[in-house]
Amino acid sequence: MAKEKNFEDRRRERDREAIEEPSRPEKTYGQRPESAVIPGKIDELLARATPLIEQVNALYNQYIAGVESRPPLERRKHLDQVMQTLQSMAKPTATLQFRSSNLQSSYMTHKDRWDRMMKDLESGKLNRRLGGKAG
Repeated sequence: MAKEKNFEDRRRERDREAIEEPSRPEKTYGQRPESAVIPGKIDELLARATPLIEQVNALYNQYIAGVESRPPLERRKHLDQVMQTLQSMAKPTATLQFRSSNLQSSYMTHKDRWDRMMKDLESGKLNRRLGGKAG
């Protein structure tokens, strides 16, 4: 009998608190609140990352061809940061998930290629033409 009374007392107290306090959104564990997900920000990052991948790829190709004297490490570092930010953001729609995963796979393919080219250069398997023009 004491348990029932105790249970009823707790229930009444909860009901009173719910009436007195303004409604709060329910907690979601392991998820970000919807206000933290800004689709415009994700679109901006996707739009910025696509040409950045192409630029870094072109710069690596120029470095291998001997046109550039140094590899594009700063641009690549910036691209890595953009891709990390994009990967850590929640994607609210299937379209954004698809675009993000597509871009991420393209980035990983290029990244592996760039790392392999640099490794081949360092080991001597790949030779650079210095001077940029054949002649």
